[in-house]
Amino acid sequence: MTAKFFDWRKETGKKFWKDFGKDVGKKAKRFFGGAIAALAAVFVAGAFLFARQTKNADFLVSAGENVQSCLAETYLAGGAGIEMQAGGRAYAVYACYAGENGKSLAEAAQATIGGRGGNGKSEIISQTRRAIYLKTSAQKRRKNEISGILNTLNECADVLYLSAREAERGEAGQATLKETAKSTAMVLSYLSKHAGNADEAAKRCAAACGRVSEELKEIAAGIVYSRDLRRAQIEICFAYLDFSGAYSI
Repeated sequence: MTAKFFDWRKETGKKFWKDFGKDVGKKAKRFFGGAIAALAAVFVAGAFLFARQTKNADFLVSAGENVQSCLAETYLAGGAGIEMQAGGRAYAVYACYAGENGKSLAEAAQATIGGRGGNGKSEIISQTRRAIYLKTSAQKRRKNEISGILNTLNECADVLYLSAREAERGEAGQATLKETAKSTAMVLSYLSKHAGNADEAAKRCAAACGRVSEELKEIAAGIVYSRDLRRAQIEICFAYLDFSGAYSI
């Protein structure tokens, strides 16, 4: 699900994200060992590159009219149980799938949910932010910062998605899931403090990162369930789409 990138560089952006990677790597190594330090380094890989295209996200949602009831139903079914707005109405989200095969994965999950029965129907809502277009001189000066934030959010969402899938299949133990939640929380915490307040989109992104970071810390403190990681992943996808939307055509 990696996007294609322009090979545009800027010294200030490189220094910012280089320091980001060093700081997160040191903290991760101190608390969780070399394996998680390597994971943190993956988060910022490619952060110097400017995104040509951004994430496609396919949300599997409940199509029921009573949102509160649907939120409870999706959560009990193992889904995220988180609310999203689309087309002027609210939906309860089971899961979010991204990348070229996101739609097919969402359709497969939809078929599985349909096979279980249930009180309501589900549908797939696709959201895409196509091309990044920086309109002002101030935005153009921030191109490396913007692409770094997008790439970091993308990697955080990917790791949580994969961890949720492993948890669901019983392929990862609690120790591994807790470390993933903690390391992702660490990266998001750093991002919340350094995403900046250059504009409203940056402020919203920083706030979202801080909120999800705290949620992941709470998740790591108890038994980690796939649905909780999935919920955090979807919140990061929301932040990604909102932030990229501020600079998209």
